[in-house]
Amino acid sequence: EPSSGTTTRERYEAHAAEEPCATCHEKLDPLGFAFEHYDAVGQRRETENGAPVDASGTAAHAATRATFTFDEADELLLQLDESGVAARCWARYFAELAFGQRPDADAMAAIEAEVLARGTSTQALWLAVVRSPAFIEPIRDEGGAR
Repeated sequence: EPSSGTTTRERYEAHAAEEPCATCHEKLDPLGFAFEHYDAVGQRRETENGAPVDASGTAAHAATRATFTFDEADELLLQLDESGVAARCWARYFAELAFGQRPDADAMAAIEAEVLARGTSTQALWLAVVRSPAFIEPIRDEGGAR
């Protein structure tokens, strides 16, 4: 139970120190800690329960093995943008929406490459998806039927 006077970070760090919770919390919590300068309604804060807010952390991206170290959310978001991780994530999300399923690796690689080359606007994301041969060609079932 949260005790008065503790910060959100302190509560999560205590929770994450216990197995089996630690395995997931080690990966998830740093992303949440990045936003600790904002309260539940999005107001900026410098302290919580009288203690200075600590929004620092390190997060790793498993697929690219990239590591992001930050002192608060804007630094994390900038790193995610500059690395292309955010664009690739949005591209996969948009493609799955459009196709109704996860596209194959080749189609996804082509979509991601176009998005990274053209920019990460919503328009660029959708154009990369609808230009994909995977979007234009009907999906075949296992028997080859359209």
